[in-house]
Amino acid sequence: TLREMYKGSGSLYLAMGPMTVVEDGATTVMDRSLGRTGSFSKAAALACASTASGVAGALLVGAQVEAMITRAHALGCTVREAGAVTCKKGGLRSLLIPPGL
Repeated sequence: TLREMYKGSGSLYLAMGPMTVVEDGATTVMDRSLGRTGSFSKAAALACASTASGVAGALLVGAQVEAMITRAHALGCTVREAGAVTCKKGGLRSLLIPPGL
């Protein structure tokens, strides 16, 4: 069904805010750190910082949201229910560190 196909789209949309905050913070820290070394041009430092910030956002926010969406599809329930089941089985750690990380 259409509802099943778009399950988790709202969760992904809401996750964009926290992912952007993490990415912006990581970009700022990395850019300042690389800029201080003097080993990189401003453009190269920003390119490296941007690459690393995408990884940070994916690891700290995106992976958790995707894991819940995937679990919701596998269990045939809502994302909220999948989160509750996951937390009940493995505690808060299982929500924060999804399988594979």
